Amino acid sequence: MLRYIACSLAMFSRVPIPRSLNLSEDDMRYILAAFPLVGVFIGAIALLWWWLCGVLELSALLRAVGFACVPFLVAGAIHMDGFVDVCDAISSHASPAKKRKILADPHVGAFAIICTVLYLLVYCAVLFELDITLPTIGLIACIYVFERALSGMCALMFPKSSDKGMLATFSREASEQASMLVLAIIFVVCVVCMVLLDWVSAIFAVIAAAIAVVYLYVTARKQFGGMSGDLSGFFLQIAELAMIIALLVAQKVVLFL
Repeated sequence: MLRYIACSLAMFSRVPIPRSLNLSEDDMRYILAAFPLVGVFIGAIALLWWWLCGVLELSALLRAVGFACVPFLVAGAIHMDGFVDVCDAISSHASPAKKRKILADPHVGAFAIICTVLYLLVYCAVLFELDITLPTIGLIACIYVFERALSGMCALMFPKSSDKGMLATFSREASEQASMLVLAIIFVVCVVCMVLLDWVSAIFAVIAAAIAVVYLYVTARKQFGGMSGDLSGFFLQIAELAMIIALLVAQKVVLFL
């Protein structure tokens, strides 16, 4: 089990893994089941950053930028890379086959840069506006785990665009029933924790995640002919931003009422 976790951390995060483990392809069987653990590390660093901001009395702007940077510092840019590629492909308005070729193209187009800048601006603006109390940072930490459990479930359930590529390899190597069971348990635990922290915000966040899942399914089927690793990264970024926005909307609704 520790080897599966180590393999997932090595693939989806920048957490240092000892080379002495000599990880092999067999250790990839449950890599998606261990994927949400990356969110645990991100949530822990986010909580530490929130504490430091309070101790050092940092400005709300610097706090927001720091929160926006935490997922990239811990997980690297592997998911944002998928977001960039998908934005490029969608903006091409080409056929699904051509869009899949764009996903494999290492070059970055203008639309991808524009979408990335807009994404980061909105992300920082929402975090700046958000009243980040201890329950709120707890919700954000849960979101990092929740979205990865949901992403893993979508990767296993949704039809693939190709039998090649990273996502197809993980799905083929995975024990799907066991992985789905683990991901479903983590999913339920996250929802329960979010409800206990703030049930109103939890409802808004889950609704936002559900909308992101529907959007992923429609986009994958109609525009790419199925799921891929890039689309999984795209979904993770979209779902994260949608749920953070949902927390802000929930706060404003409660304040208005």
